[in-house]
Amino acid sequence: MHQWRDPEARRTHLKALADQLGLNSEQREKIKKIHEEYDPKVQKTVAQLREVHRQEHQAMEKVLTADQRSKLQELRRGRGRGRDGSGTKEKDS
Repeated sequence: MHQWRDPEARRTHLKALADQLGLNSEQREKIKKIHEEYDPKVQKTVAQLREVHRQEHQAMEKVLTADQRSKLQELRRGRGRGRDGSGTKEKDS
């Protein structure tokens, strides 16, 4: 899962970023409040994006034959092993 989709991962990332930037306690508190303000907006957007992806997948599946849809389902099940199905994740370029 992308870290921007997971609120806990986002908090962990922001804490690490604050540490790396050497933020003082006042700055950390302001960043925390900003995160709390934007987190519901991010979550709403993530939910909308998931719905758009679901709709896109449904539309694409209508183009496929029954055999192709079966193969697509197999490929999707293999995603947990890695993006290319090999068991290792390839890096984004």
